[in-house]
Amino acid sequence: MLENPEDEVTQSEAPLMEHLIELRTRLIYSFAAIAVLFVVCFFLAGEIYAVLLGPFVQAVGGSVEDVSLIYTAPQEAFFTELKVALFGAIFLASRCWLVKSICSLHPVFTSVNALHSFHT
Repeated sequence: MLENPEDEVTQSEAPLMEHLIELRTRLIYSFAAIAVLFVVCFFLAGEIYAVLLGPFVQAVGGSVEDVSLIYTAPQEAFFTELKVALFGAIFLASRCWLVKSICSLHPVFTSVNALHSFHT
């Protein structure tokens, strides 16, 4: 074991390109997870929308079948399903992209220099 903690940090330092390659890989995995879950959520957009509409239905006092959106343009229904699917995918993949981003930033926050500059 090394006696000086700075020696330990300098031995574990990776070149900038290795950090960028690791970041790129983590971003690709995160976007892939969002894309896969987007496809799944797009097919389930109606059910997700019904769940999101639940509190409004309870407030109105009707049933889900009685409450529906009014679309003023033909493409609004499609874009609403896209938005519901995208937000659902981002929410479901949040564990993946949050963990990937935290793991990517972990070396920055654990270096000795970052800790010294943070405490001063």
